[in-house]
Amino acid sequence: MNEIYRKAGEYMSDDNFSQQAGMDPAREIRLMQKAIRRTVDEILTQEGLDKINPMFPRIVRFLMNNRDRDIFQKDIESEFGIARSTVTGLLKQMEQQNMICRCSVDSDARLKKVMLTEETVQKVEEGFVNINRILDERMLRGISEEEHKIFCSVIGRMRNNLETISEEERRGKA
Repeated sequence: MNEIYRKAGEYMSDDNFSQQAGMDPAREIRLMQKAIRRTVDEILTQEGLDKINPMFPRIVRFLMNNRDRDIFQKDIESEFGIARSTVTGLLKQMEQQNMICRCSVDSDARLKKVMLTEETVQKVEEGFVNINRILDERMLRGISEEEHKIFCSVIGRMRNNLETISEEERRGKA
């Protein structure tokens, strides 16, 4: 393990490395999450996407994640805990911007399912790819392939530890 520290130009013994580097994994992950959020916001601003209603991306993400089922206005109301009139206004704006369409359901003409337009789905998929590409480029700047592999391995093991321990606790084995 000391070899990794040496390669990073910060050789320290195992004992004082964790003390001096402030090695609190949960804290570091929270800080990383904040840095990622700031970077995404910056990218959105550069792309001119920061001017849209802040609820639009949340609704679009909800619709993207639930493309396998019919979503109605009442589902959006309950998912986000917002009033019917607010959702009606948001959906009208999204319709005007050709982000969504509302289509009648065969079983009940009064019900209108909310669907993303193909154009929106394509933009979202391309946007995620572009944002992820820019994030990866920025995060990995100055990081060797070996360090990247080690990071991915360690964080994957940490996630697995949390998932395994949580599963064991649910089954009462912890």
